[in-house]
Amino acid sequence: MPMKKLLIILLFAVSMTAGATNYYVKTGGNDGLAGTSDANAWATITKVNGSSFSAGDTIFFRRGDTFRGQLIVPSSGSAGSHIVFDAYGTGAKPKIFCSKSLNEDADWEVHSGNVWKSTAIAGSYSAYVTNYDVGNLVFNGDSFCGVRESSIANLNTQGEWFFNTADSLIYLYSASNPGSYYANIEVAGNYGETCIRVGSGKHHITIRNIDARYSGNWCIYADRSYNVTIEYCDVSWVGGWIAYSNVRQGNGIGCWLSPTSTHDINIRYNHISWCYDAGISPQASSVAFNAYNILMHDNIIENCHYSYETWTTADDIMSNVVFANNTCLNAGYSWSYDQRPDGGNESDVMIWTTDGAHTGVKIVNNIFSGSRTKSLYIKEETAYTGLILDHNLYDCDVVAMSAAGTFTTLADWQNESSQEANSVSGAPLFVDTVNYYLQVTSPAKDEGTAAGSTQDIYGTPRGYLPDIGAYEIEDIRLLLLNSKLSIVNDAIITIRK
Repeated sequence: MPMKKLLIILLFAVSMTAGATNYYVKTGGNDGLAGTSDANAWATITKVNGSSFSAGDTIFFRRGDTFRGQLIVPSSGSAGSHIVFDAYGTGAKPKIFCSKSLNEDADWEVHSGNVWKSTAIAGSYSAYVTNYDVGNLVFNGDSFCGVRESSIANLNTQGEWFFNTADSLIYLYSASNPGSYYANIEVAGNYGETCIRVGSGKHHITIRNIDARYSGNWCIYADRSYNVTIEYCDVSWVGGWIAYSNVRQGNGIGCWLSPTSTHDINIRYNHISWCYDAGISPQASSVAFNAYNILMHDNIIENCHYSYETWTTADDIMSNVVFANNTCLNAGYSWSYDQRPDGGNESDVMIWTTDGAHTGVKIVNNIFSGSRTKSLYIKEETAYTGLILDHNLYDCDVVAMSAAGTFTTLADWQNESSQEANSVSGAPLFVDTVNYYLQVTSPAKDEGTAAGSTQDIYGTPRGYLPDIGAYEIEDIRLLLLNSKLSIVNDAIITIRK
């Protein structure tokens, strides 16, 4: 490239980011300060929500700190210059909790017998129940949660609770004061429906390196927005708000699809667990939508009622909507299983309908392992036009259920669906149950296909033949190639010197 053209490109790149500002938020900060360094950092999510940001700005939350509330993205970025919400410092990812802590004896008083009630109102406004609501009570550092009951009169077992919309108080059955009985109580959904929300019309946003927990409904949510990236986040203990007719809900990461268009959404390299409903879900209501370029890849999703949930209707358009290279584990073994009024549909993939115009809508390269009952549940349709299922690994007693029946083997499902020609069945052979690395003898090795993922969740480049799942076994051929390239680069540098 001629030197003059290169200089022009560099100057243009600098001009695009010259006005970018870094902002910092930490425990012990001061919202009255500028927020442009650690020394004058802000203190609260409220300050972030009430500020205006420009394309290229980054809002950093300090690692190791906990922030309570709902982060509502207030501004949009621009093409090539996202507004970024990220972490700084060392240690654990910053935590954004949508919960209120009720850990003190003073937080509770006796209502009657062994039924205690909170001494202050709890919850946040829910448009679904047109009143205040809370999603869940999570005890002892995420060890277990409570069981929601339909009335105070039904509270007769340790951990059963009821949220009374008449006084916005929590009623909890406990053998002694809950503040002493439990080491920790988190009231999920106390501050709102979402932990992090990219609101309608917002665009060119990146959410990165955040630990988000205890939402009322969605945890990280792109609501009719576009050009949004959600990556390297931890999402857990999601949902429980009542939506309608006593039906509760809650998805980990997802997007609400727009009647005009929702596009260029990337959900990648996240760890999602303990969701009332789905780990990841692009969805909408009965309003027709147009969704394209939604890529959900290299995520670990475990202990959710569904790992992935979606649906379309006859008027909907979906193109290049891809769920790929995800490791999906223990679907149906969420906290919500025993509390749901609609049990029996738990699955790795829940597809309510397969109507609409589909182009390049794919579910490929995924590990589906350990589901309580089944891997795939396609509820209403038996035609799969435009939906591509392939190169998946199934480790479950029932591979699929659909209107056409139950398919206990991959071969039977392949015959029924005329899909999955390159999919395999068998145990994934994980090295561990924390990172879910694969053994070199895993049947997932080299069985994937190109699907938009260039590296796995840990940063390892995808091989010539990509592995199935979120983890890529390091390919010796690729390592040798990179080694050779490094030697060549070193030689070139030496010659130039």
